[in-house]
Amino acid sequence: MKNVRRKVVEMDGAQFTIAPLTLGQLRKYSKDLKEGDTLMVRGAELVCMGLNNARNGDDDPEWTVDRALDEFDQPLFLRLQEEIAAFSGLRSQPAGEPPATSEKS
Repeated sequence: MKNVRRKVVEMDGAQFTIAPLTLGQLRKYSKDLKEGDTLMVRGAELVCMGLNNARNGDDDPEWTVDRALDEFDQPLFLRLQEEIAAFSGLRSQPAGEPPATSEKS
C-alpha cells in the first residue's frame, strides 16, 4: 500500500511493522462474522490485515491466519492485536504508548 501510516511494534527483541486497517477493511471486518469463528481467528484476521498493510512489496511474505497462529505466542499476538486495533481507531491507544507517527515509504 502506498502512503500508509506505519508504526514499529517491538516486544522482547521482536520487531514488526504495522499499519492501520483501511475504512473498507474495517467495514468488512465488522460485518464479516462467520459461523464458528473464534475470537482467536477473528483477532488473527485483524493482525494479518495490519501486518499485510505495512508490507513493502512482494519481498515480504504475506501474513495468513494459519501463519500467525503458528508463529506468534499469546503475549505477542495480544500486543499486536491491541496495537493494530488502536492504530485503526477501534480502541484507545495502549497505555504508555506515544501516538503513532507517519513514516514515508
